[in-house]
Amino acid sequence: MAAEIGLNENSAAEVAIVASEACTNLLKHAGKGEILLHTTGEEHEPFPRLEVLALDHGPGMQDLVECTRDGFSTSSTAGQGLGAIVRLSKESDFYSVPKKGTGAHSRWFSPGRRQAVF
Repeated sequence: MAAEIGLNENSAAEVAIVASEACTNLLKHAGKGEILLHTTGEEHEPFPRLEVLALDHGPGMQDLVECTRDGFSTSSTAGQGLGAIVRLSKESDFYSVPKKGTGAHSRWFSPGRRQAVF
């Protein structure tokens, strides 16, 4: 999918790490959830992109800022996962409601623009 929108090998590896971290978090904290991967790249799309969205109905996070800080962990790990998602994504956002669940969104953009067709 990364190659389809023109991402290089390094960016494709970043996407893979983020998807892996998101999956790990789903399993470790929520037990299950969904990972959605989406690319845009139709002929009319001037800025193709790849997006990863992780959704769960787990315990949620009380303090998103603290949870994305490197070294913070609620499960005896190194606490690098959410921070890595932030660092490796070109854009990222998190939404969490305690006792309801969490959504994590990451996005990468094609390095080249396509000519828009109208």
